[in-house]
Amino acid sequence: MSIYLTPSRLPDLASLSVKQRRFVWRQCVHPFLLRARVRVLGLVVFICFGLAGSWLGRFVGFGMWGSAVGAGLLVGLGSYLHDMFWASRFRPQIAQFIQDHEAEVQSAV
Repeated sequence: MSIYLTPSRLPDLASLSVKQRRFVWRQCVHPFLLRARVRVLGLVVFICFGLAGSWLGRFVGFGMWGSAVGAGLLVGLGSYLHDMFWASRFRPQIAQFIQDHEAEVQSAV
């Protein structure tokens, strides 16, 4: 399984415009990201990356504010990578959604 770093790199979304990708993301991908197992794993990623950022900031010697900034940056990065991992995992469902709702996707220009 490949992991894609941006939604435009997903093969199913690559041929769509930005507005069409946003429509598919909101209508198809986002509901998958609200499932319980995805949310629990997202919470684990959030906590782990937050602790790692805090530890890294203190280890390097940036103090409390450096730790907070490091934790924030790593939490943001971890959350984004978590969402992209799940989006790549749900590629067959995304392709099926685009095929089933082709008229709606095309009208979202």
